[in-house]
Amino acid sequence: MHHVIFPEKDMGRRVAHLVRGAAMDYLEVERGYAMAKISPPQVIGGIPLGQTGIRKSHGITVTAYKTLAEQWRNADNQTVVNEGDTILIVGPTAQVEAFAQLR
Repeated sequence: MHHVIFPEKDMGRRVAHLVRGAAMDYLEVERGYAMAKISPPQVIGGIPLGQTGIRKSHGITVTAYKTLAEQWRNADNQTVVNEGDTILIVGPTAQVEAFAQLR
């Protein structure tokens, strides 16, 4: 099986996300599935992730988080993120892109 790489297309899409300010970093893992490093939107701030319902309502998963004073940590249902934190989200590309646009 051959895997064709289109670096200009891939980089163009990544740069577009960074320029729009939607993401600090963005990677389409494969067609239809992406990962993004973003600031957490207000809809999940101060609430344990397990109580936000974001997987059901937005179709994405928060996999890791980082506060200003700490290193990256794996997220779980008890994780609470706040303004100033950074989160890593994964999911279907359209849902990741939409969630990254929330403020």
